[in-house]
Amino acid sequence: MLFRSKRQGVRCFITTQSSTQAVPSLKEFADGTALAINVSAVSNRLSGHDDYFFRLVPDVTQEQRSIARRLDGLPGRRLLVLQDTSNPAYTDPAFNVLITVLNRSGRWQVTRHRLSVPNFDPKRDKHLLEGDYDAFYPLAGSFLPMIGNIAQLFHALHPKAPIM
Repeated sequence: MLFRSKRQGVRCFITTQSSTQAVPSLKEFADGTALAINVSAVSNRLSGHDDYFFRLVPDVTQEQRSIARRLDGLPGRRLLVLQDTSNPAYTDPAFNVLITVLNRSGRWQVTRHRLSVPNFDPKRDKHLLEGDYDAFYPLAGSFLPMIGNIAQLFHALHPKAPIM
C-alpha cells in the first residue's frame, strides 16, 4: 500500500504503526520523497536518523527512563512486568532499558513474564498475575485492547498496587 501510494504521488503519511511495523518502513522515508508522521512507534532503531520519519512520541530510551523514575518514586519492592511478545521491536529494548535503570537503584525485585498479550486468556493466564506484587507494568503497545482487561484483572487481585 505504501509503495503504491508513493508511486501515485502521496507525499505525507500519518501512521499509527507499531515499532515492529515502522522499523522496516524507515527506508521508505530516507530520501525525502515522502514524509511520515508517526504517533506511536518508539523503537530507538528509529532514532538519530536524518530522514523524513517524524515521531510525536519520545523514543523507547527516554520513555523507559521516565517510567523507571516514576516507579522509583512509588512504595514497594516487588514489580510484575508482563511483556508482550507480539511487538518485539518495542518491548525487547524497552525492557532492557527499564531493567538497566531499575537495577541501578537496586530497589525493585522484578518478575518478568513474556507472552502474547493479544492471546492472553484470563482463565489460562491468571496465575501470572497472582502473587505478592507491589506494582504492575504491562509492557505492551500497539493499542492492544487486551491491555485494559489484564490491568483490570491485576487490579482485582491487587487493589492497592499501582499500574504503570
